[in-house]
Amino acid sequence: MTSYYPTPSYSAGPRYTNHGADSSSSFKTTGPYTSASRGDVSNAVRSLLTSTQKLQDALKLWSLEQTSEADVSDVYMQIGHQFNAVIDAFAYYQIELSDLHDVPTDLRVVLENCLGEDPSPDVVHRYTPDLHRVLFKLLRGLQNRQEEWRLAASQHASRVGVH
Repeated sequence: MTSYYPTPSYSAGPRYTNHGADSSSSFKTTGPYTSASRGDVSNAVRSLLTSTQKLQDALKLWSLEQTSEADVSDVYMQIGHQFNAVIDAFAYYQIELSDLHDVPTDLRVVLENCLGEDPSPDVVHRYTPDLHRVLFKLLRGLQNRQEEWRLAASQHASRVGVH
């Protein structure tokens, strides 16, 4: 199983630093990033998708200079950790998501390019198709596993006597 360690402020290297502790952040995360309970696919996916919406909101605010690049980075890091929780939740049911493993990297590239420019609505508008392409790949990949997960969860519940 592969884990992803998003790096803050788009610096090179595999280190993880929690920027979520800054109380001034508009997109503050709560303490250490938490993952879903083992095998809790629904909550893991819901949290990840909520964070992707927060990222789009953060980029819009960044374009209007109403939030900082660091705030956008915080949301990206949250997505990375939630992505790991999704990978772990599906792995509990032995469902492979290897075709989605490049999503965090692809997302990072789009954000690096966008945030490398001066904030403006035009800049965000220019990178929105690339952002949507990455997020669509994530969403489509998760949707494609939905039936497989439901079947696996049902089989698991019947094995452990939960109905």
